[in-house]
Amino acid sequence: MNEVDLTKLFVEYAQTKAHLVELEVVIKQEVFLRKSTVKIAGISAKYYNPSEGTPDYEGSVAAYLGSHPLFDRHYLDEFSETKVSFAWKDICKRFDITVIPGEPKPARVVLS
Repeated sequence: MNEVDLTKLFVEYAQTKAHLVELEVVIKQEVFLRKSTVKIAGISAKYYNPSEGTPDYEGSVAAYLGSHPLFDRHYLDEFSETKVSFAWKDICKRFDITVIPGEPKPARVVLS
């Protein structure tokens, strides 16, 4: 293979890659509008509904403790795990702590 042939392959590769990016954008837009996963010809465009990240249970408990200075931390011992951490979600439930929601995650589509 000479330099000209190799150059042609590189150009073709770059053009194909650019075309694939264009196709991906169009496919994602269409699947996003349909709001459901589509699988055709071995290619999957997975639709993910909008959701929220994991709520901040630990931060919620910390805020609660800050507003209740007489609250004794030893009440949390029953929620501790062997690695000296806390089941923050359970603590929030037990003490009826308003949980700080996780960050919103927008709907998205992933091609694979």
